[in-house]
Amino acid sequence: MLSSIHPLGEAGRGQRWWLTVSAHIVGSALGGALVGALLGAAGRLVAWAGVGLVARLALVAMVAVMALVVDGRGWPRWLWRPHRQVDEDWLSRYRGWVYGGGFGFQLGMGISTIVTAATLYVLGALAFAVADVGSAALLGLAFGLARGATVLAGWRIDAPDALVSFHRRLQERAGWGRLAAVVADSGILIGVVVVLWRGA
Repeated sequence: MLSSIHPLGEAGRGQRWWLTVSAHIVGSALGGALVGALLGAAGRLVAWAGVGLVARLALVAMVAVMALVVDGRGWPRWLWRPHRQVDEDWLSRYRGWVYGGGFGFQLGMGISTIVTAATLYVLGALAFAVADVGSAALLGLAFGLARGATVLAGWRIDAPDALVSFHRRLQERAGWGRLAAVVADSGILIGVVVVLWRGA
C-alpha cells in the first residue's frame, strides 16, 4: 500500500489522502481484532477441553523458535506462505475510504495477504494461547494498528521525485524489517520461557 496510498496518488485519483488513510488504519485494526478474537475463542475451546496454559505456551515457544529460524535465515522456498496481494483495481473502482478500509482490513487480518515475516504466526499462536476472546482481540487490534499505520510513512510523497526517493529508501532499509522480526520473535520467546520457568 505504500506504493499506492500517498498524497500524490490520492490527489491523482481525486481522493482525500487523510480520509483514505484513516479508513485504512481503522480497517486494519478491525481486521486484526477479528482474527485475534477468533484465535482467542479457539484457544478458549481448547482450554475448556483440558489443554492447560503450560501446553499452550509451549506451542507458542515452538512456533517462536521456528519463526526465529525462518526470519533469521530468510524464508525458505519449501515453506508455504500466502502471496496474495490486494486487488489494485479497487483504486479506480471505489472511493478512497472504501478501498482504504478494505485494503486495511485485509492487511490487518495478516494471513489474507502476503506474509513477509513469520512473527505473524507467533502472534497468532500467542492469541490462541491466551484463550480469552477480549485479550486476544486486543493483541490483534495492536497488530492491526501497527500494520495499518505503516501507510503514514508516505505522508510526504507529493511529487514524483519524492515517490522515487521514498522507494529507494525502502530498498536500502529492507534489512530493518527482517531485524525487527527477529527481535520480536526473540522477545516473545524469552517472555514465554520466563513464564514457563516461573511455573505457569
